[in-house]
Amino acid sequence: MDICLFNRLFKRFHGGIETYTYRLAGALAGRGHTVHIICERGPLEYDFGEFKDAIHVHVFDYQPRIFKGYWRINQLIPLAAIDYHLHMKRIVNQLAQQWHFDVMEIPDFEGFRPIGRKICPVVVRLHGFHGMLEKFTGPYWKRMPSQIWVKQWIRLWADSAEGISGVTESYLTIFKNIFKISNKRISVCFLSVDPKLFCPRPDISREKETVLFVGRMEKTKGIDALLAAVPLIAERFPQVSFVLIGRDKKYKDTGQMYGEYIKENFSKYNLKFLGQRPPQEVADYYRRATLAVFPSLFEPGGTVAIEAVSCGCPVIVSAVGGFKEYFENMVNAVVVPPDDHAALAEGVIKLIQDEKSREDLRRNAGRLLEDKFDFEKIIDQTVAIYQKAMDEFKGEGRGNEDRR
Repeated sequence: MDICLFNRLFKRFHGGIETYTYRLAGALAGRGHTVHIICERGPLEYDFGEFKDAIHVHVFDYQPRIFKGYWRINQLIPLAAIDYHLHMKRIVNQLAQQWHFDVMEIPDFEGFRPIGRKICPVVVRLHGFHGMLEKFTGPYWKRMPSQIWVKQWIRLWADSAEGISGVTESYLTIFKNIFKISNKRISVCFLSVDPKLFCPRPDISREKETVLFVGRMEKTKGIDALLAAVPLIAERFPQVSFVLIGRDKKYKDTGQMYGEYIKENFSKYNLKFLGQRPPQEVADYYRRATLAVFPSLFEPGGTVAIEAVSCGCPVIVSAVGGFKEYFENMVNAVVVPPDDHAALAEGVIKLIQDEKSREDLRRNAGRLLEDKFDFEKIIDQTVAIYQKAMDEFKGEGRGNEDRR
């Protein structure tokens, strides 16, 4: 197949979708497929190694055509979305004159822009993002009437896509309920992690009292609950160390960043905020940590928890989203209520002092990985989704239409 992957911000370590695109491209090229990546920002830091000749990266520039009163009008009519759609449509049509695309995958809400509709079938991949509920159901919705148009476009585009895949059943349910989706071509395709990178290493020793957090510094990732739990945990285990890894963001509604807030208010605890780190370093932290915590308030997929257990690290997760589909309390993880710092502290304390429980969780999590997150099986499923979308496209008689 000639597969086109769209990723607006294809920048190393920028986020989960970028990492997913990079790994998917390599896996598909390894199976003999040709992969095209269309992105707005350069991927020069990426190295595709032996598959570089089978992976073509097309970088485009985009600057919105802003005029006086632009953003005020954008609150009523989604000028930014329309302008971006038209620009992308031109880019894709130009590339289609030079290259052949059998199928195109578009992430999340980039999918409502019908780029390439007469070029090839489109699969919308729903990764999920934390602002979705607020953006389409909360206060933001009331402040931005233009979102009414966007919501309708998403619904129409999703219903006309040749395929939709989501990271978990729970996120697909949320998506279908918000946008009233009737498309029957929807399937769950879990996110896997790189088994060569995220795996145990016997030469790295696991520390006795180290708690690891990996995720963006924001409330939806549960960082506030963890910081509130720190004093309770440290009171029981004064020598415990906390390691926080992730992109720094503003602390609540202040101009202060989380990194600054932590430095000013948690200096008496053995707590280190490291910012974003390369995947290889993150994997080693998983291997060293006593346990990892992911107390998210909203988590469509929760790939970080799968990374942790793949490295043999026991995890504590909140009972939300994908975590509820993957994990069972005291079977393969400790599951706590969301936004409950006392329950989180209790879970951490229990695992620190109970080595047998940690070992049981590690062993059972290994079975979870084999059953649901085998990398090769997920690539098989992804290719099958592409093939089904291609068959659907041909069946609707659009495969022979002229490209424009």
